[in-house]
Amino acid sequence: MSDGERVRVNIFSTIHRFLGENGELKNKKYVTLLFEEVEMFLHPEWSRTFLDDLLLELKDYSEKQFKIIFASHSPFLLSDICSEGVIYLEKKARETVVKEVEIKNFGANIIDLFKNTMFLESTFGKFATEKIKVIVDKIEKAEKYSDIKHEVDFIIGEIGEKLISNKLKSMIESKFENKDEEYYRKKIEEYQEKLKKLGNKENDKNS
Repeated sequence: MSDGERVRVNIFSTIHRFLGENGELKNKKYVTLLFEEVEMFLHPEWSRTFLDDLLLELKDYSEKQFKIIFASHSPFLLSDICSEGVIYLEKKARETVVKEVEIKNFGANIIDLFKNTMFLESTFGKFATEKIKVIVDKIEKAEKYSDIKHEVDFIIGEIGEKLISNKLKSMIESKFENKDEEYYRKKIEEYQEKLKKLGNKENDKNS
């Protein structure tokens, strides 16, 4: 089994061991379940569905009342929990304090929760961010497009966020249009490649 599978089996088997017929808590009406960083080793999809899976397991003990507490660094669970049930903590001067956050997290987009509740400075990798800044600087300082073409084209082609890649393309266009023959050669190559792809699609339709 994978580490994630082991974690899930361990969690649910432990619950049944303590709450089942011969469990130490079988006669307890009120039970508190504390999970510390339950998302460790879990696939993101399993983290996203964990609370629903847990509540399904606890239906076997409908005579009991549960208080469930999660200590977590992951926003995957937050989208299933009402805001009044969430406490955010942060470090201040070597002390852990409660952070006031006005966020409606129940049913919120998990991607938005990553930025808004995990207090990220950015939703992009730091290395990628710094590399893109270097590319911007090179575009601004370059005298000829051919001087930066290879590296710049490669990075723009790798960027997954279209808004950023299009912005870099616009910078190049405004910097080198009507000034650099190599820039227009590249544009011609791009359009020729697009025409080739369109031609291939048309041939596929007719075949």
